[in-house]
Amino acid sequence: MHRRLLTGTAALAAATALVAAPSAAAVAAVPTFEETAEYVFDDGSRTGSATDTAADTAVFTRTQGASVEVVTLDASGAPIGEQTLTAPVAGGGYGVDVALNEDASLLYVAQPQFSQIHVYHRPDGSWELQRTLTAPSELPDRVDAYGSEVGSVIDVSGQRLVVGVPNARVDGRANAGFAFAVDLTTDTWQPLIPADPIADSITGAHVAVAGDRVALGAPQVRGADRARIGGVYLWDLSSDAEPAFTAGPDADPRMCIPTAGSGPAFGSTLAFTDAGLAVGSPIEIHFTGDDPNDPETGCTDQAVAAGNTTQGAIYLFDDQLQQIGPKAVAPLQTTDFAGSIGVSGDALVARGWQEGNVGYAFVYDLSTWDQAGPGDENGRIRPDPVQTLSPASGTPNFGISPFGTAVSVSATQVVVGTWQIPGAAHIFGAPAVAAPLSLSTEDVAVTYGQTATLAAQVASGDAPDGAAVRFSVAGDEIGVAPIVAGVARVELPAASHEAALHPFTAEPVDDDGNALGAAASGTLTVEQAATETRAARDDSGDRALRGSVTAEFGTVPTGAVEMIRGGERLATVQLDAAGAFSWEPPASDADETYTLAYAGDRNHLASEAQVAVAADPAPAPPGSPGEPPAPSPPASDPPRGSDLASTGSEGAGPWLGLAAGAALVGGLLLTARLRGLRGGRSRA
Repeated sequence: MHRRLLTGTAALAAATALVAAPSAAAVAAVPTFEETAEYVFDDGSRTGSATDTAADTAVFTRTQGASVEVVTLDASGAPIGEQTLTAPVAGGGYGVDVALNEDASLLYVAQPQFSQIHVYHRPDGSWELQRTLTAPSELPDRVDAYGSEVGSVIDVSGQRLVVGVPNARVDGRANAGFAFAVDLTTDTWQPLIPADPIADSITGAHVAVAGDRVALGAPQVRGADRARIGGVYLWDLSSDAEPAFTAGPDADPRMCIPTAGSGPAFGSTLAFTDAGLAVGSPIEIHFTGDDPNDPETGCTDQAVAAGNTTQGAIYLFDDQLQQIGPKAVAPLQTTDFAGSIGVSGDALVARGWQEGNVGYAFVYDLSTWDQAGPGDENGRIRPDPVQTLSPASGTPNFGISPFGTAVSVSATQVVVGTWQIPGAAHIFGAPAVAAPLSLSTEDVAVTYGQTATLAAQVASGDAPDGAAVRFSVAGDEIGVAPIVAGVARVELPAASHEAALHPFTAEPVDDDGNALGAAASGTLTVEQAATETRAARDDSGDRALRGSVTAEFGTVPTGAVEMIRGGERLATVQLDAAGAFSWEPPASDADETYTLAYAGDRNHLASEAQVAVAADPAPAPPGSPGEPPAPSPPASDPPRGSDLASTGSEGAGPWLGLAAGAALVGGLLLTARLRGLRGGRSRA
């Protein structure tokens, strides 16, 4: 065995440094990483033709038909132990496919020519055979023959194991294929057969399972003119409904699909994502010119080398097999893209070839794909990989497997096999996909009239350049703020939201407004503002009480002030636009105390003031004390024209002057007897 490990400083450099790509204008701008470990065995054959990884474990074919290798990894993805498992009975295709359960406590190894799946566990840290599952010797209904193999591909999720039988004769149709869903708690083998199986489709040539969802690839489905369009079935095992089915989409007007031979068409690779199903279509060719035969822009090797044509695509589907967004095509100068794919969270890894038969594994961040728009005029997108994986040894056929199982991904490592003689297996560190951006917020409380600042802090994940936070209050967007030093803030103007509880959200977005993660939520509490009611009486004019209601942060209250005396409501006076009011109390010969009560409004608290008003003075007599009244003129005296002219009123001259003087004195006395008035503050 040859095992090349990068350790210490060398391993760190391989995990972080840019390594020159062998050819590759197409990938030179993307960081290219070498493996942390490479496994090549002197006795190996087809090493790495099947791989899987989960938790702290990687497993791959060592010698096809004889052994598999299990590697234990540390937290950084570096190997810390290996164990070789050999076939209980030699031969039978032992190790053609392998599968680990989610926590890597159980390992399943197929031996398809014996129709067996061997189950291993590690009770004491060392792997040992727990039991062997064998396909029913009695053929299921509608199945005429299993064909050459049962279990050439397998996958596991929880207590369900899916076993592909792609060469089975079903309903008399050769190579129609099907799969078993095995209940691991009861060892019950349930055949998954569509109502109308398709001859030569090799249904079950690739399988994937996630909970109750089971997908079977049918890569040899033919279309018009015998084009190799491929197909996929999707079962929901929580119901008895027929599976959904889709053939390879063919709406792209600039796509070439081979008609001769067989091989990895649409459905030859499958992987469930968090949102649905990813399907690889490695042989479809995408050209850019008007003529597929044009050597520079058509479906030719020359056009691939020129960067005008690529081969292979990845399609995303929902749980009803409805396509999500446009298809993703290969990086420039790449062929056989998506011949093997693996998915973990938002990380999708797809292999492809470039000039000189050099293989790469391209790491994508699914959260950055446009899954809503139509794509370009051909219904395509060409997403940029965030990382490129390449073997340091330049091993040919990197990532190739006849069953699309040479690439496997977990949150902490990527395993890529090289299907050849002797073959190799390569272990890389964690896929370089940014963790989804997670935000945290705190509730905010202000008083009406104050400004409010909403803030969101990065709780986990990495904020890319240009990342921002979109704030919304009660569903209405109120602003987008950049993330600076891990925090985004937006200020709400004073009095922009009424006194109430307002839910708000903070959603991380990129510079195009696309979401980078889930929105965080909080509550903006706006409390009513305290008020103060004041009043005063202007004794130089009329008898009215004049006042206003003001708020603590300068907002203007609305509503009315009630005038109350001795518990009796005498009047209700509306505030004007400035919050002011005026009211003339009734005349009284006694001192009075009035309560001026402001009831408050939606945004302002109530307040009141106590106002003391002195008794009104008694009316002045028509003359001064001790002064005799003016004598009446003799009846025989005629009126004097000058008196009539000065008063404008016949016979009233001196009396009116005296009365006016008395009124003036009385006014001065009234003014002197008025008391000062005091205001009052709001009551909460």
